[in-house]
Amino acid sequence: LEWYYSEEGVRSAGLFSRDVSTCIVQRQSAETYGGVNFLINRKVNGDSATIQGLELLAQVPIAGGFGIVATYTYIDSKTPITDINGNEMAFPGLSKNNANLIGYYEQGPFSARLAYNWRDEYLVALSAAATGIYNHTYSVLAATGSYDLIGRWLAKARITRARTLATAAIAYAFNLNFGALIGGVGMRLRLYTRAGLSAGTVGQI
Repeated sequence: LEWYYSEEGVRSAGLFSRDVSTCIVQRQSAETYGGVNFLINRKVNGDSATIQGLELLAQVPIAGGFGIVATYTYIDSKTPITDINGNEMAFPGLSKNNANLIGYYEQGPFSARLAYNWRDEYLVALSAAATGIYNHTYSVLAATGSYDLIGRWLAKARITRARTLATAAIAYAFNLNFGALIGGVGMRLRLYTRAGLSAGTVGQI
């Protein structure tokens, strides 16, 4: 659901669901080599899983090319993986709560962004004692700037600045949580094709 209330302002909400036929799980096991005990980490094939959630986005232009983009993603994942107490474990690498706050400047071919990303803890692996090993909550602050010399001329795409910025923000959030293939490629392709661009044009962008 998308609402473009001005040339650059947008509010959107979306639900997503994905069935995963198999996944990679990192497991820790106690092994002995040459009479010495080691804890060995190995990646093994896991069983099927389901991932579903909610994505909220608000893009608020301020003035003079400045604006703010805020996103929130809630992810609920289910896997057959259980810990020693029989508790169901989440999909490895996915945080349940994820938020992004981006300040941007867009004027002509020049653009700059200051982005703050926050996500809560996520499962990394199962220990030798069949307990979860988690990565703690963390945040990232990043700044980028660019000057478009030939992209607009090459692609000849005619989509609004609001939709371009919204697509970039959503893809960025999915890239952090699902990886470059789903977030950086798959989500951009889906959102741009929904905007009426061909797959070839999306590839040029």
